[in-house]
Amino acid sequence: MSDQPLYSGWRRKKGLGFFGFSQGETAVLAVLLFVVLLIGGTNPFALLYLIPLFLLSSLAFFRYNGMPGWDYLRREMSWRWAKNRGYLEFQSGLVNKNPLPDNVELELPGLLASTKLMGIRDGYNEWALVWDQTTDFLTVNLLCNVQSPWLVDTDQFNGWVHQWHQWLASLGFEPQIEHISVTVESAQASGAQVAENIRNSLVPTAPAHAYDVVSSLAYMGRESASIVETRIAITFNPRKGSAKGRTVDERAAEISRLLVSLENKLLSCGVSSVRRMSPQEMIGNLRIAYDPDAHDEVSAAQAVGAVDLRWVQAGPMAAKEDRDFYMHDSGISVSWVWSDGPRSPVPATILMNMVNPGPYQKRFTIFYEPSDPGETARKLENEKLALEAKAMLMKRSSSNETERARLDRQFAEMAAREEAKGSGFGDISVYLTVTVGSTDHLEDAIIDIGARAAQSKLKLRLATCSHAAIFAAGLGVGIRPSAKRGKGVF
Repeated sequence: MSDQPLYSGWRRKKGLGFFGFSQGETAVLAVLLFVVLLIGGTNPFALLYLIPLFLLSSLAFFRYNGMPGWDYLRREMSWRWAKNRGYLEFQSGLVNKNPLPDNVELELPGLLASTKLMGIRDGYNEWALVWDQTTDFLTVNLLCNVQSPWLVDTDQFNGWVHQWHQWLASLGFEPQIEHISVTVESAQASGAQVAENIRNSLVPTAPAHAYDVVSSLAYMGRESASIVETRIAITFNPRKGSAKGRTVDERAAEISRLLVSLENKLLSCGVSSVRRMSPQEMIGNLRIAYDPDAHDEVSAAQAVGAVDLRWVQAGPMAAKEDRDFYMHDSGISVSWVWSDGPRSPVPATILMNMVNPGPYQKRFTIFYEPSDPGETARKLENEKLALEAKAMLMKRSSSNETERARLDRQFAEMAAREEAKGSGFGDISVYLTVTVGSTDHLEDAIIDIGARAAQSKLKLRLATCSHAAIFAAGLGVGIRPSAKRGKGVF
């Protein structure tokens, strides 16, 4: 593919901040400095203690791998507090030594404990609706068959990208949509299972040549195969729509009405087909995520519609979160968080290497929270004015504007111009989870992801002390870890 347009403009929200600090952090440091100077003016000897204390306090605002120092401190304190109370270990009631009381029900671990899976029948099909009872959010998963960009000409592919941008922009006009997530899951599958599925799909009355070709493909793929699945999870907040205060069934009916339009528009975004995932598919995916060794068994059961598990039974038998990884049944997972985007313009295929199958099971998830179009214009204009005021202050103080600050100001001006032309905006976060079979493979997995991130021009940091939360984010249950901050979970 040639002559692809390039995309750029990702930036953090900063406002009128100086020396790399946010607007709020700059204000706090200015107040602290004012207090130090005020006390020092009345008692100069106090400066001997106040200045070192101020410098030590300011270290909490410096960023390390995209995180402020105070965030590191809060993370370590929360981690130790949870570890001392045994909150980082989970054992399912299915394998509990003592029988559970009658009034105690099974629960999933961590953030999944508050979720409930419901089957909604719409016409002839039943689709899954995940209800987060803590936030009252409802999430639907769409299973998409994505067309390859390498099999079409450049104009058609650019048209898909343009339609995808339009689809994202349209989300801002529906107040019930809280956020969406796009998850691309890839794994090495058993070639024998794939070959068996192909053989089972053969029809004896098929033309001889076609029968021989498909049979040869099954034989050639008996050693190994890869599985790639693309899911779009749409999370709704019923309290912002017309179904506010109604029953769950009435809310589901309203969501189903909205989904029809969203599904139809996706078909022009390079998606050949899209359908809502069934409850049994959601249960099977959850079971495979926690127990990768059960993949062939669950897949075979799904093929004949015999997945006989409830939602609360699909979780792990046991799980334990460590600082550097998350252990669950037959898998050990390590996760990453996006800390910075590409600094240079990139093509739409920049993430292709990141989502392509690798040696280990992998889930790459992008969260998008659409902004209210009415609020977006005001926020972008405020950001633009704040950065212009900052540049003016630096010019008056004879300070040179750094190249990074100048580029950030240009991105803010570009965003304001594009919004005025009708573009949509939102908050983006990226999470990545890789699952291996033993701790011996963790280092290889980290090296592999580091190389892929560099090729995709992404800056990722390990989700130290937060691997369980990031693991849950890629399961399509409506959990967004960045929205849980301040609630003791991320």
